[in-house]
Amino acid sequence: MQTSTKMLLELLVLALMAISCHAQGEAPIGAIELTLVHDAGTKGAVCLDGSLPGYHLDLGSGAGSNSWIVHLEGGAWCSDATSCAFRAGTHLGSSRFMNATVFQGILSSSPRINPYFYNWNRVKVRYCDGGSFSGDAEFPMLGRSPITKEFQILYFRGQRIWEAVMEDLLARGMSDASRALLSGESAGGLASLIHCDSFRELFFEDVEVKCLSDGGIFLDIADINGYLFAQSYFRKVVNLQNIGKNLPRECTVERDNGQCFLAQYFLEGIYTPVFILQSTYDTYQIQNFLVPSSEDPLRKWIPCKNNPRLCSVSELKVLQEFHFGMLHALHPIESFTTWGAYLVSCFCHTQSQENFQWDGTSRIAGMSVVDAIGQWAYRGVGTKYVDCPYPCNPTCRSRS
Repeated sequence: MQTSTKMLLELLVLALMAISCHAQGEAPIGAIELTLVHDAGTKGAVCLDGSLPGYHLDLGSGAGSNSWIVHLEGGAWCSDATSCAFRAGTHLGSSRFMNATVFQGILSSSPRINPYFYNWNRVKVRYCDGGSFSGDAEFPMLGRSPITKEFQILYFRGQRIWEAVMEDLLARGMSDASRALLSGESAGGLASLIHCDSFRELFFEDVEVKCLSDGGIFLDIADINGYLFAQSYFRKVVNLQNIGKNLPRECTVERDNGQCFLAQYFLEGIYTPVFILQSTYDTYQIQNFLVPSSEDPLRKWIPCKNNPRLCSVSELKVLQEFHFGMLHALHPIESFTTWGAYLVSCFCHTQSQENFQWDGTSRIAGMSVVDAIGQWAYRGVGTKYVDCPYPCNPTCRSRS
């Protein structure tokens, strides 16, 4: 597929993500202000455009005062200088475009919406490196924005951002935590798995530390025409941002770096307890990797991609194969007694960051995602909830 087409696809994804973000201006009621990591620049820990990284912190209270949840924001990736230059002019590549944010879902301060974590110290780490907080290229690169036509110096320093933010949070009281949970959604969910064990190592041995990945399992699959689009795409991300040196060595000695960026190939090496929250019909992967627009020039898949009830028999067969492929990739964790999972057959991408998905309506065998994660976090219950194939679950919700 042509590079220009790939770039346009990435720009489209970024544009769609930007729709849900607040416009610059007055912060909404209850919004948490952005905290910049002021000494990060001296360590080279900067966003794509060279601006300082940041996070939002809402302090805990009462019984949750010594418990911390650190959530890594998601937002796809960039795989070449042009798409990264475009990204550098958005909140996904520069703190200059980041606003105060209202915490929802697993970060909400409402005991009704978020009964298990509402009074914890809740942190949202902003995503501005385009490489799942994992890149570490020594030298910057020059890229030209396809929108402004201006040249932009680009920095790929996600690993340093991770380290600088963690150091700052430890100094702000996280070092005294009795319980800590690293979570993330989408690209941040992948990052929560990549950094899970290093997060564990930040704390004393008696601190209860766990990790949660929401929509962070990206499959190494062929698209509808047999092209390994996902593998090729992630290989470019890894090579561009010098991520390879931060990937698990036990994986990279056997596989391509692009594959080792995908959690299905390094999950078994994580020793910290993990909860996998994942749709087995992940809409992001279906739309961008399984059926990318470049492989559907006649747009025959558009109705099915937008609404599974409009899928033909042959199209639904492809989606069911994706579902079972996800279950196969996660099969090894079945025997992990301290791990939990909630693998739902609803068509969605992430489920923990918005109230409408986190409110307990969608269920697997009567269990809500809120209670499944909460019971695992507090009681160490390593239960795996696995949904039956679409369309068996009547509790699924969507914006439509």
